[in-house]
Amino acid sequence: MPDSLRGRVWWTGPEFLAIRFPQLPWVLPGWIPGYNYTLLFGESKLGKSILAAQVSQALELGPDHPVIGLDPPTRIPVLYVQADQPAPEWHEELARIMPDARFSIATPRNGWADSEGWRQAIKAAAAECRAGFVWFDSADAATVELNIGHKGECQRLLARLKQAANGQPFGLIHHPRRLAPGEKRQVGSYNARDRYAGSRYLYSQASSI
Repeated sequence: MPDSLRGRVWWTGPEFLAIRFPQLPWVLPGWIPGYNYTLLFGESKLGKSILAAQVSQALELGPDHPVIGLDPPTRIPVLYVQADQPAPEWHEELARIMPDARFSIATPRNGWADSEGWRQAIKAAAAECRAGFVWFDSADAATVELNIGHKGECQRLLARLKQAANGQPFGLIHHPRRLAPGEKRQVGSYNARDRYAGSRYLYSQASSI
């Protein structure tokens, strides 16, 4: 920024557009920024985990090996932290849809982010596999201690995930609270608001959705 423009709180349009800001980093240009976190949100069983795995494979393979049309400009190692499904189920699903998976996988217990020991273990895994991006599947599976329907506890969860990601950008998969057996989806009711608890704050903090 030119010295003549420093220390100001407003600029004319031409002045502002003439400023040369540093180029923002991208993990996957136009899709996943290389800062903060990306939120992948949707109802259960829509294929969020499969999509995240496909993105992971594209990043891991790098240029000239497109996956579902994604062809990143550089190779970026990925750690996929799967706590939403038991390890045997995730193994069976990956073996079926992606038998040539190249990204690294961790399968901690449900509620792992509540434990400093587990957070350090995931951080160490990210460092060991030199991950440049980490997927966390999912927000609900990461914690049993925190109520992510509350803004303050969402903040605590995001801080824990940031620590576990070893300073790298990360993706967070999130879905509404699963309905109890016999419970019907009700639009515009307390039932609906409770199912989407925490989603609004997670939306507001994400750099890409």
